[in-house]
Amino acid sequence: MASNRLETIKLQLLAIRVLRALKPLYSYRELAKLVGLPPSMLCRYTRGSTIPSPEHAKRIVEYVLEEGRLRDIVLRKLDVKEGYIDTRPVFSDSSMLFLVSAYLAKKYGGAKVTKVLVPEARGIPLATAIALELDAQLVIARRVKDNPYEDYIESIALDNTYNPIYFYVPRKHISYRDRVLIVDDLVESGQTLRALLAIVEHCKAKLVGVFILVAVGGAWRKNLDVEAPVEAVLELSRPLARNPLREIHFKNHYEQSPS
Repeated sequence: MASNRLETIKLQLLAIRVLRALKPLYSYRELAKLVGLPPSMLCRYTRGSTIPSPEHAKRIVEYVLEEGRLRDIVLRKLDVKEGYIDTRPVFSDSSMLFLVSAYLAKKYGGAKVTKVLVPEARGIPLATAIALELDAQLVIARRVKDNPYEDYIESIALDNTYNPIYFYVPRKHISYRDRVLIVDDLVESGQTLRALLAIVEHCKAKLVGVFILVAVGGAWRKNLDVEAPVEAVLELSRPLARNPLREIHFKNHYEQSPS
């Protein structure tokens, strides 16, 4: 009985957190249409003056965090202009990080994820939030060997000009006992995902799933041959425009870094 009561309280508090995270993006009228509850009631729940009943809490959480709903939420935060996609508005917003991680905690809560693997890029804040929600360890595939005394697993991806990009993970960070969720913020060719999959396969770990915030085109799916669930919140058919200055910045940064 005590455990059931605790789970109910957790659900009620989660519903309040979800509403507070959504409020900057939606009006109370819009939220009312989403969850089927009066705006005045949602206002009281959001402010904390009233705790939602277990039934209302379940409705709020299940409806907002159901599969497909996250796409509409993410679209309200992403900055997409003339082929450029800026995912920073998502990663710099703690409410958005919470919503995405809560969604994945609901989806993979029973999968016993032990490691969240992410490439060294903008997706690290998101992967960190997800690891916290899943009570898993975060593993970052870095582009340089940052510890000369560490034994690393190396994997290679090709960039858009077919230059190699190296990813390194300390060998001791993933073992055959681990259940791994791969997270990436932006995928176009799928080369980085292939490099991460190679690391998981090398360690003989279990791949639980692949989660992508934004995927562009269809080439990336051709580079994936996995049985685990693969999900992209937002899929765009139009190729990304290139930003030469941004590419030069990253190229120079990693060329000057020790290998």
